[in-house]
Amino acid sequence: MCTPFDASGEQIGEGRDKAHIDELIEAGLHGLVLCSGTGEYAYLRDEERQRLIEVGAAHVAGRVPTIAQTTALSTADCIGKARAAEDPGVSAVMVLPPFLEAPGEQGIMYGVLMAGANFVLSTAGYMEGAMAQSYAKYAIDIEQMELFYRLGRGPDFSGLDDAVEAIDEVEIGNHYLGSAHTLANFETAFSMPSLMDHNSYEQWSAEGGMDANARGIAKVRKMLSDYEEPRLDEAIEEALLDFIARREREIDG
Repeated sequence: MCTPFDASGEQIGEGRDKAHIDELIEAGLHGLVLCSGTGEYAYLRDEERQRLIEVGAAHVAGRVPTIAQTTALSTADCIGKARAAEDPGVSAVMVLPPFLEAPGEQGIMYGVLMAGANFVLSTAGYMEGAMAQSYAKYAIDIEQMELFYRLGRGPDFSGLDDAVEAIDEVEIGNHYLGSAHTLANFETAFSMPSLMDHNSYEQWSAEGGMDANARGIAKVRKMLSDYEEPRLDEAIEEALLDFIARREREIDG
């Protein structure tokens, strides 16, 4: 949910917040996230965050499930916020890596991988605390996520026997570049980023001197031009369109 303020812009507009909650529930939403990232969570004071949760949970009054964000830089603060959210009676708490705070993106992902997370929701393309979206940054972010995905899978030892056989096949003084094992695996053994340029300055200049933003935009344009809409079974599409039409009639009253 967004966080409404009063006319002064200095205080949370609790009346507006309650009215917004009613609008969302009446529109058919099945749950609400109180004090979310798009609700300027990172820029609110602690007492404002807690007040949003208390007012929101009380006004929802069990009509739909409620989730309270309790993200914090320190573990102790996070636990404290989660316990404080328990009293108003929220259904669950949401804890995110503190990407709006001090750690960089790589620092966050290394921590996530070391913690053994089995699901990561990446906010690709986010800028200004999710208040703006960059297509170029989206392309760069998803490439980084692909690299982290490869890293997170850990080492693969399934081809170890074949690698050992290659060692036996190549005689002393020769190399592995032309071996059957290398030819079969070199295209997939490495993950080579295309947007993160690691060339020397001279090579980068000779190739046009495109910065990350320009490379990201070019990548997105190619993705859009190459996109092919997936085919949907006609019966499924008809059922979905019928559902949408019925829900629109119900919402319009």
